[in-house]
Amino acid sequence: MAAEIHSRPQSSRPVLLSKIEGHQDAVTAALLIPKEDGVITASEDRTIRVWLKRDSGQYWPSIYHTMASPCSAMAYHHDSRRIFVGQDNGAVMPTRTACLLSSSAWLPSG
Repeated sequence: MAAEIHSRPQSSRPVLLSKIEGHQDAVTAALLIPKEDGVITASEDRTIRVWLKRDSGQYWPSIYHTMASPCSAMAYHHDSRRIFVGQDNGAVMPTRTACLLSSSAWLPSG
């Protein structure tokens, strides 16, 4: 589960605005998608999911990709616009954010 939290101007406490549910296991990483209203999540259920915010304000799973091993880490490289997903089996899988947003095509590792 990933969540969107903002502080109210009149309150010092954060307020939960929406949450993302759908993974079958723990979410290990979440990234905001630059210049998009969405989130990319990685999970121990071996999936990477792209969640885009709909007009209703809800986040819906738009794309998902199943990896060979549970996902333990994820990082975004701004200059190349690539996301790197670290897996429990030691592999690191790169992909471009544009690929994630347009299809479930992934670059080969290595």
